[in-house]
Amino acid sequence: MLKTIIAVVAAGVVALSANNIISRLGVSDEDAHKTIDRNMLSGKLDLIALYKAKQLPQEERIQAIKEMGDYIKAYVSSPEYKAAYVEAWRRKRLRTPTPN
Repeated sequence: MLKTIIAVVAAGVVALSANNIISRLGVSDEDAHKTIDRNMLSGKLDLIALYKAKQLPQEERIQAIKEMGDYIKAYVSSPEYKAAYVEAWRRKRLRTPTPN
C-alpha cells in the first residue's frame, strides 16, 4: 500500500519544467521522487544523482545544489506528499513494537 501511495504521489505531484536540474542530470522525476521518499522515510540522506552532479563544472555545482533543494522542497511541500508521508509514518509506527 505504501508503494502505491508513493507511486501515485510521485506520478503527479510536481510538474516541474523539463529543464530542471534533475532532468539535466539525466534522472527521471520518478527516480528522483523515489530517492526523496527513501530519504524522508529512512532519515538518511542520499543525494540525487551525486555521481552525475560531481561531473558538473565546479562553478555550476552551487547552483545545481540550490536547484536540487528547490526541487525537493516543491515535491515534499505538496498536500498529497504530506498525506502519503503521514500515512507511511503511521503505518511504520504501528508495526514497531513498543518497549515494555
